[in-house]
Amino acid sequence: MAETVTMETFLPRAETVLRNAYSSGVYNDPGLASACASRELLIREHVVTCLYWFEGQDPLQTHLLQRRDEVLPTRAARDAYRKHYRVWGQNMAQARIEGHAIRKGIRDFVRAHPNIRPPMHFYPTIGLAFLTQNYLPGISDAWLKCPQDHHQGVYARLYDEAAMRAREVACLLGIYLEHAQEEIVLSEYRMLFDRALFTIIALMPVIRLGMPGEFCEFVRDSLFSFTPYFYAEAGTIRDCFGEIPPRYYDELLEGLAALCNLKPRVTPYAPESDGNFSGAA
Repeated sequence: MAETVTMETFLPRAETVLRNAYSSGVYNDPGLASACASRELLIREHVVTCLYWFEGQDPLQTHLLQRRDEVLPTRAARDAYRKHYRVWGQNMAQARIEGHAIRKGIRDFVRAHPNIRPPMHFYPTIGLAFLTQNYLPGISDAWLKCPQDHHQGVYARLYDEAAMRAREVACLLGIYLEHAQEEIVLSEYRMLFDRALFTIIALMPVIRLGMPGEFCEFVRDSLFSFTPYFYAEAGTIRDCFGEIPPRYYDELLEGLAALCNLKPRVTPYAPESDGNFSGAA
């Protein structure tokens, strides 16, 4: 009898890692608060954003990172950035090989933009892996040891609040995505939570690093696109995810609403010579 060879995988298994980590909810979690100004975490979010929304492009060569010399001023910093890009790129390629990257259907759950096309696949396992490796409370506490890049100016408090809220919302979306991964009957929700999760992750690179202008507005408008959906379908989603405590959905709606309310004042990064520069990013 021929021996069966099974390809080793490094993709995460569907578990309740996030839900167990945030058993009392994520609102104002001190670990996430400490992560708000971490430059290293911001760079990792940028890497995942570029890989997800700009498939296969090297952002250092195509200038997706417009402030490269400011954010990555040394050779060591650029090498570390490329390492992150290579590792997460391999993870996404592996997800496609193993069938964990699901080819999208017609519906996108994000606002259409003439110059931006969402990726052809969505990556629920990658999103969960990113959250568990970067956003869990104990890991977030460790970011305090990394270089911090605090906001300045009159809008600093709003930018800090946006960073906090975005990572809270990402964790809450991850809890629902994690649950949808476990239950086959909830598979139709995977794309919704995946698209929303990667859109939220992209908010930080958009407002703090500088990304292509059309992509900045695409991400911010997409937040306005799927937030009403979560409100309109609240009853249905609550019923489908009945095993998750109701407070999680309440906190998700509260976080999305807060981000939408912050949108007009927390603008994308602009060079200081630009008249729209607030001095906060």
